[in-house]
Amino acid sequence: MNDTSLHQAKTNNEIVNHYSDRDRADQILQHARRFLKDDETLTAAHIAPFDQMHIGRETATERFFTGMSLRGGMHILDIGSGLGGPARHLADTQDVHITGIDLTPALCQAAEKLTEAAGLDNKIDFRIANACDMPFDDACFDASYTIHVAMNIATRADLYREIARTLKPNGIFALYDIMLCHEDKQPRFPMPWADTAQTSHLLTEQQTIAFLQENGFTITARQSYHDDGLQQVRRMREKAAENDIPHPDKFINLETALRDDICTPVMIYAQKA
Repeated sequence: MNDTSLHQAKTNNEIVNHYSDRDRADQILQHARRFLKDDETLTAAHIAPFDQMHIGRETATERFFTGMSLRGGMHILDIGSGLGGPARHLADTQDVHITGIDLTPALCQAAEKLTEAAGLDNKIDFRIANACDMPFDDACFDASYTIHVAMNIATRADLYREIARTLKPNGIFALYDIMLCHEDKQPRFPMPWADTAQTSHLLTEQQTIAFLQENGFTITARQSYHDDGLQQVRRMREKAAENDIPHPDKFINLETALRDDICTPVMIYAQKA
């Protein structure tokens, strides 16, 4: 095992620890059910305001999937599925089946519980797995995506190689990640995805595209979520202040990084040759 792989193995353990306190299924369901009318059945849409872990939440999720141009009957891989919010949105709005993988057992367990509560467990399955060494056959998915996942992965070539391997020919891949605006400027930590710089592995958009192209992908589209993302992060701070709720340093640092053009959220769409 080389130094990069050793570093990624250590990072993986720290990622699991970072997210292991986030088994919030019962709390999320309690909040969601408060907004149900007497004759309503819980759906993914009721859970969505509480289960999205990325910048822009449901608004960004909808925009992201619109850009993928998915078709009914597809089998789609959600890499780094977290609490399962984007997968539930997709299963609730399109005739597809989704497999979600995540390193963190607590997140997989929470995702399963939330998905069952939303009545979508027949369309989504979750399993614990490493995105850089996936337990799937070659060419078995029609499409795959990552949402705010690659920022924790140092072995980016391994990630995109595995994604390409598991996609069918002409398969669709999309990513929504926070990227560096300049190679020589790093944000201040903690950040929502990492407590320290040691577990954060940000690239620029140009570096990301180069890794994708080296692994057989053709870039088909891209879009920035910078302005909308900054506005939404800023509103989080303002709402916390209005309600006299402490605003964590990780969100203050994120807003600063977006405002000062150190980081930017970007959606990239690609196709496997």
